[in-house]
Amino acid sequence: MNIESIADHLELLPIIGKWHWDEWGHADPNGSVDTWTDGLRERILRDKVPTTYIALSDQSELLGSVTLVDHDMDTHQELTPWLAGLYVSDEFRNLGIGSKLVNHAAEKARRMGITKLFLYSSTAAGLYTKLGWQIVDEEFYEGEEVSVMVLNLT
Repeated sequence: MNIESIADHLELLPIIGKWHWDEWGHADPNGSVDTWTDGLRERILRDKVPTTYIALSDQSELLGSVTLVDHDMDTHQELTPWLAGLYVSDEFRNLGIGSKLVNHAAEKARRMGITKLFLYSSTAAGLYTKLGWQIVDEEFYEGEEVSVMVLNLT
């Protein structure tokens, strides 16, 4: 498996856009697959936020993705930047790909001079805790209970 910048694989943006829409689009009543794909097109910088990383198999099959963004919760504009959109294709889950994507994004953020990353999750706080993230808040957001978490990169 290789983890690479989406900037080198722009043809994969529609697949990731559909993944994200199918997974989280219910929270965006005004959105669509196209608007979510267009949003990803703005997250393609190489060495600064916003950026997206993808996991590819040795045969160049798209396995998953993760993004670094300036803001991911409108209730916490004071917190920045965020790890967002961690997604692994169904058939490749539970193989450690998500953990590798998170760790890759965190290391890239550290190299950018970022000292803290934030994220929120309704389902994967346990995974993130195992990777060193700490819960800093719990709240009701976009129709569900979420954990707001931080990872210190120093």
